[in-house]
Amino acid sequence: MTTKTIKTILFASLIAAMILPFSAMEFAQAAPNETANEKTKEKIDKFEPQPETIEEALSEQVKIQNASLRGENLIGKNNEIDTDTTPHPMKKSGPGEEPKPLTPEPGGATDNYFGSHLNKSTSSMAGAYSKNEVHDNGYTLADGTTLYAPTLMSPGNGSLEIVTAYYNPSGATYGTLDKLYVYDHVTDDWEYSDTIDSSFMNTYTSGGNYYAEVMEISGTWYAKIYNFDTSSWETLHSQSSDGSRSDGWYIWEEDGFSSGCPTVDPEIEGDLLKVLYNGNWVLATSTYSNTYDTGLPCSFSGTWDNNYYNWRVND
Repeated sequence: MTTKTIKTILFASLIAAMILPFSAMEFAQAAPNETANEKTKEKIDKFEPQPETIEEALSEQVKIQNASLRGENLIGKNNEIDTDTTPHPMKKSGPGEEPKPLTPEPGGATDNYFGSHLNKSTSSMAGAYSKNEVHDNGYTLADGTTLYAPTLMSPGNGSLEIVTAYYNPSGATYGTLDKLYVYDHVTDDWEYSDTIDSSFMNTYTSGGNYYAEVMEISGTWYAKIYNFDTSSWETLHSQSSDGSRSDGWYIWEEDGFSSGCPTVDPEIEGDLLKVLYNGNWVLATSTYSNTYDTGLPCSFSGTWDNNYYNWRVND
């Protein structure tokens, strides 16, 4: 073997020895990087949706109207009020069905509430948006009691309220019901219902929250929820008439807790409350909102993370 060949082999070995440690480091870091990428992908899969712009909502309105002309209905496709025969408290009255509770409007004879009161510059408002903590099979309420939390009502004479409701009908044997509703303040009735179960959680939630908006477009009010399966806003109900109240609210509200407290304390957060002010979405700060607080029963306590668009009760 020549001296030149020996030198070549030694040089190649030296280069290999220098590269090997760095290759090992890259291999060792591969698994953590893959995990980080998986987490990033998960975040992308379920991002935080923003409320619709006026232009986007108008486009959706035209889509709904065109479908209606074709004899198709794109509003309230999962509405249990019309299709579900199982008795539940919010359903329109019928033979053998449970009576409906009081409306979710603040100020009832037995209710207490905490949250945001949208009562400033309401003549310039035409919508509300929120991020809502929700639970399936998470609470055990006392017999005959109801929790609306969160419940969202737009200011500016809004007519539709999106209600997260947990309800234990008086004398019922099936326990606490977990439901999402739309209450129509013009018809004074519950016009949309969907069960909060694993299917709901997979379709409409991210991180245990669903996103809702109520807005007025060209004289019609729409109640919508964000669908993560379709990556779009889904219309639950619409109403072409205004409501009678100029203010709105985003609150934790109970009915009947004076007769019995929950055995599992409901912990709820309401976040990212926005209002549609002069055509633009803005956070419901003290410029647009105030506190709505009667004092809470059953040792519950309400706190503010940000006045007045992020509150929590026992959370």
